[in-house]
Parts: sequence; C-alpha cells; structure tokens
Amino acid sequence: MKKALSALLAAVMVLGLLALAPITAHAATIEVANATQFADALAQPGDNTIRLTANIDYNDSIYIDTAKTITLDLNGKTLNATGLLYVLNGGKLLLADPANGQFNVFFVGNPEVFVWVGGADSKVDVTNVTFIGSAIAVVEVSGELTVYGNVTSSDKGVTVHVGGKITVNGTLTVAGDYIDFDGTTSKTATDFVTPSTKTGYKTYTDGTSTVWVKCAAHTPGDWTVDTAATATTAGSKHKECTACKAVTETQVIPATGKFIHLWGKETKWLDNFWNWLLVIFCFGWIWMAF
Repeated sequence: MKKALSALLAAVMVLGLLALAPITAHAATIEVANATQFADALAQPGDNTIRLTANIDYNDSIYIDTAKTITLDLNGKTLNATGLLYVLNGGKLLLADPANGQFNVFFVGNPEVFVWVGGADSKVDVTNVTFIGSAIAVVEVSGELTVYGNVTSSDKGVTVHVGGKITVNGTLTVAGDYIDFDGTTSKTATDFVTPSTKTGYKTYTDGTSTVWVKCAAHTPGDWTVDTAATATTAGSKHKECTACKAVTETQVIPATGKFIHLWGKETKWLDNFWNWLLVIFCFGWIWMAF
C-alpha cells in the first residue's frame, strides 16, 4: 500500500513540474506554392522554415519587426519579391542553402529606404538586389545583409549606418555613389582599404560600418616565402592579391643542394651512396699518392 501511495505521489509531483515548465514553441516547416501562402507563412509566430514548392512572384512588402528567425528553403525554386524588405529589431530572414534556388528582391520607385536591416542581430540573406530610382539598401546598428548574387542600382549602391555590415558575393553595379556611409562619406570602387579584413573580398569602411565586395579581378603582389628551402629540402612561396589577400599563385622553391649528372641520372651530390664512395676513393688515392 505504501509503495502504491509513493508511486502515486511521485507521479503527481512529476505532473506538477511539467505543468510549471514553460511551453516552448517548436519550429515548423511550412510549404508554400503561391504568394498568398507565402504571406500567411511570414505572418506565423515563432521561428519557422518556409519551403517553396513552386516559383513565386510576391508583389508585396516583406516586414519582420520581431526577434524571430525565418529560414527560406528555396528548394531549387525562385522567389521574386517586388516591394520593400524591412527586417528590424533582431529579426532574421536567412537562406537555408544559397546555392539551391534564388531569392531576388526588386523595387522601382522613390522610397527613402528599400532594403532596411535595422537593430542589433538583425540579418538578411538574398540572392540578387535590383532597384531603380533613388532607393537605397540600408543596414544599421549592427545589422547584417548578405547578397549572394549581384546588386544593381540606377542610383546609389549600398548605404550603411552605425555598425552595419554588407557582403556582396557578386558584382556591385551602380550609376551614382558606389558605397555611402551614414549619408556623409562616399566611397568609389577603388577606395578599398588594405589589408582586407575578409579574404577574397575588397573591404570598404568608415571605421564603424563595413562593406565587403567580392574581388572579381585579382592583382597579384610580390612573392611571400612560406617555407625556406634547405640544401636537401624544397620550400614553397605564394603571391596574394593586393586588394583582397586571396592566394593567386603558389610555387615550389627548389632545394639549394648542388646537382650533378652521374651514371646518366641527375642527382644531389651528397645524397647518393655512390657519390660518397667516389669521394672516399679519391681521398684515399690522393692520400696514398702523397
């Protein structure tokens, strides 16, 4: 009887603890095939994955202003979004696999801001960005924007405020200012800093915010010796791009030991047993002669 009561009491205690435990919302994967379903998926609370099952043209703005993470599983499809893209207050809109599909954002018009990633820890991933008019891409307050393709603008390129970061893995093609910092400092394509802070990318910064643009045409610098050659061991050296520090060329440095042709074979003078035997024989012959 005591054992039964003890078991019952233990069960009640476990149920009570479960009742007091916070309820955690589990992330869901939501499949979408059209613009209406995509809009509904964006509005769902919590961290979710939105998986495309068809190509979608979404002619509306995307607005995330809470600290939730939406992951886009493009699933080999294309999402074309025509409208404003605002991700604020720690929100995240990320690509599960940037190589598996495309998320392109496009806008024609004259808003103050077209792509806005604002607030600490806010992050956005897109494939290509195209804007016509005086629209600008703004990232501020430690927000991060990664463009896996190209940025094309009929006016300014990208604008960064107070600690924002932008990475462009393709080309940045603009008609006006290449990069603008805080509306006060502009950079041209040749205004990158050296050494680069990200290998393979040209770095542009005002000391607070940073833009990295993938280096399309490398400019090799001088040779840097990685491992010096010795008499018996080869070394190595390399060249780096002066703009982005990417390794552009490597070469082997031959060993510094002397080579001779002996018995029809090129060999290092002191690395061959027969060479040593020849040295001993000659030394002995000279010794005997004197």
